[in-house]
Amino acid sequence: MIEVEEKFELNNQALRQIRKHCDFVNKTKNHDIYFDGPDYKLSANDIWLRSRNKKSELKYPIKVAGHFNYKEYDEPEEIYKKLNLKYTAKDKNDFRKVLDKNGLIAIMDFESVRQKYKCGKFIIDIDNTNFGFGLFEVETKVENEADIEQAEKEIYQFIKNCGIKTKHLYSGKGVAYSRKFNPELLKVLIKAGFKIDG
Repeated sequence: MIEVEEKFELNNQALRQIRKHCDFVNKTKNHDIYFDGPDYKLSANDIWLRSRNKKSELKYPIKVAGHFNYKEYDEPEEIYKKLNLKYTAKDKNDFRKVLDKNGLIAIMDFESVRQKYKCGKFIIDIDNTNFGFGLFEVETKVENEADIEQAEKEIYQFIKNCGIKTKHLYSGKGVAYSRKFNPELLKVLIKAGFKIDG
């Protein structure tokens, strides 16, 4: 499945409308650690490798329409193969060890509280981080790349139908974190052509 996601500015009016129109699913706390090489090659190519609550995840870009369409991988061996990482049968289940052996280091480390809502085929994630940044994401999934553009249009129609007054965000938690704690990464993203809010 391909994740189609759009990010939006979080404000009180948006929060009220989401709660009015959507069903609450759960509230969780996430601890995210993102990894890359010292040259930030993965990040510069919109590839996001992370450990979320000690589980390995990779978000790999699908370049069709926008920055927020990704194929997701959560099996360690699948991730290693996708990124051409070297590993042995002995250490394949030790995610951090494999990353370390391949020269990948932690570049971001933060926590966020997530409130999840569901509205039809859409999942709405409201995130507030421990460094003072908040946003919400509207997500759906499609089988084929050809369906991505239509799914994006449906997300914006969903926002309109719910009467949510907000603005689209090009960048998310990673850029907000980089502004505060990793200016070198922020420079790399800007140089790579990422659209940066604000």
